[in-house]
Amino acid sequence: MDVPLNQDRCMGSSAKKQLVHIVDDDPNVLDSLALLLKVLGYAPHVYQSGADFIEQARLTGKDLLLFDLNMPGMTGFTLWQQVRLQYPNHKAFLMTGHGCKDVEREAIRLGFAAVLHKPFSEIDLGRALDGTLP
Repeated sequence: MDVPLNQDRCMGSSAKKQLVHIVDDDPNVLDSLALLLKVLGYAPHVYQSGADFIEQARLTGKDLLLFDLNMPGMTGFTLWQQVRLQYPNHKAFLMTGHGCKDVEREAIRLGFAAVLHKPFSEIDLGRALDGTLP
């Protein structure tokens, strides 16, 4: 007999879903990441641009931020620099499909917790968000 997956049962009934705000201009990436984050036990909120995030996001507590690097209008670097002024204690992660050592150095200098190189696995995403990515 198949039993439907109950995330609360798998995560424990006391687990709270941490919010993850995802900003990426690719709707397919947003959909995939939102689904993956739900499976991992997070509560995703998606935005198709930095401007959408700035207008719509309401950050609370220890929300996590997942920003794409290359987006029209505003890069992930620029977005984080603006957001960090108001929310300096939030953890932000950079996603990029064009990563190099210079991008990583700049991301660390700007205060990103980690850089995720697309395509990344659900294991790498989970480790980054929970702080165990090497």
